[in-house]
Parts: sequence; structure tokens; C-alpha cells
Amino acid sequence: MKTWLSPILLCLLFLPCCEKENSGDQHETSDGYIETFVSLVAEKDSLYPGESTKIRAQVEGDHIHYAWEATQGDILGDGREVTYVALLCECGKSRIDCRASAGSYSAAKSVIIYILEDE
Repeated sequence: MKTWLSPILLCLLFLPCCEKENSGDQHETSDGYIETFVSLVAEKDSLYPGESTKIRAQVEGDHIHYAWEATQGDILGDGREVTYVALLCECGKSRIDCRASAGSYSAAKSVIIYILEDE
């Protein structure tokens, strides 16, 4: 009876020590994650010089940080919603880029705003 009991006891002793390793699922990281960059939307897509519009990024994830850039004009604010202000002296189009990042994940989208010639 002792011969088959010993291996069973050894298995029972070591079983709690064996844990399943983290599969690397992005949802389990403490640094945050990005599931998807859903949309980047401007309230107005055409402005006259000096006018402004709000731009909103919709990103699904956790602990997300946003970085904004514009080819011309100014971006006011930070986070998922900013205000874009067209320059007084430039017409044409401006591309506004939003990069969302969380942990080792990042995603980006752009929107075009047309700056109309003042009449």
C-alpha cells in the first residue's frame, strides 16, 4: 500500500505550486491597453480663419494617453477632446493627428479640416 500512496502524495504536494502562466492577454496588463481606435470626429470640417471646432477621439481601452498634432493651426486642450483653431493667415487644409497610447499599445487616426478663404 505504501508504494502507490507515495506518488499520489507527492503529486498533491506539488500541484498547488503549479500555476498557469499569464497568456499575455492585453486586458490583464497594469500599464493599460488599447482595444480599438473607434473614431476621430470634428464637429465642423470647414472653418474660416480664426474659427474653431471641437475634435473628439473615441478609443476603447484602459489608461489611455492622447497626443495631438496639426499641420497648421492650434490645438487647445488635451485628453480625448480638444479644440482646433484655424490660423488667421492661412487657408487650405489642415490635417489633425491623434495618437492614443497605453502601455506598449498605440493607435492613430487623422481628420482633415478645410480652412476656407475669407470673403
